[in-house]
Amino acid sequence: MSDSGISTRHRNVQPEGWAPAKGYANGVLADNGVLYVGGQIGWNADKVFESHDFIGQMRQALATCARSSRPPAARSATSRA
Repeated sequence: MSDSGISTRHRNVQPEGWAPAKGYANGVLADNGVLYVGGQIGWNADKVFESHDFIGQMRQALATCARSSRPPAARSATSRA
């Protein structure tokens, strides 16, 4: 923590199997366990839009957020299922 009491340690997180983000982060995990996400868009791991309508892209964006927020062991178990 900084002198102001604000956490300064964090790490960028992203969905397993995705290429590293350039110029942005899919998520940022603070040392207190809070996950921050923002600016998610409706493309897949290959940065391709599978849907061209709002609802389809929203589903993909929410799925990406959910996948990013799971611990690595849970992501691996889900991807094997």
